[in-house]
Amino acid sequence: MRKRGAFPCTSILPAFHRRANCLFLIGLPTPTSPLASPASVCNSGDPSSLSVANPGAGIVIDWFAGSCDGTLIGTGNPFNVTTAATTTYYARARSTSDGETSIACASVVVTVEPCCPADFDNDGFLTFEDFDAFVAAFEAGATNADFDGDGFLTFEDFDAFVAAFEAGC
Repeated sequence: MRKRGAFPCTSILPAFHRRANCLFLIGLPTPTSPLASPASVCNSGDPSSLSVANPGAGIVIDWFAGSCDGTLIGTGNPFNVTTAATTTYYARARSTSDGETSIACASVVVTVEPCCPADFDNDGFLTFEDFDAFVAAFEAGATNADFDGDGFLTFEDFDAFVAAFEAGC
């Protein structure tokens, strides 16, 4: 484990050749491989599990919302969250023995998507206006008509939308 401490150092500037004590602050390693599972949730507040690669013995993961120095929302690996809006979460490693923390955080985003994909105009109701809006977008070649998300606008998108529309919300 890296420690905080004072180490002898020498100035690199030619006018200063004397030795001095320099303080190097070295925190725990930044957590790696942040993951949200699932990464996209329905806006009804479905849970998502946040995790990072195994931080090692004696290390816990603190989770923050908004920024690395934002609001602490909990500790754990994995850690479950429920959110109503797309949110970036930040993971910081902390030693259970001395409280030392990582200087930086790893981040992961949980994206909130509409619960009813066939509600094409996102007004909360599944109506023929949604069908008409999808057809207009499809005919115009609009990217939001790529209903299956494969990056191509094809009849599979049209069929997928019709199936979702018929299934209802």
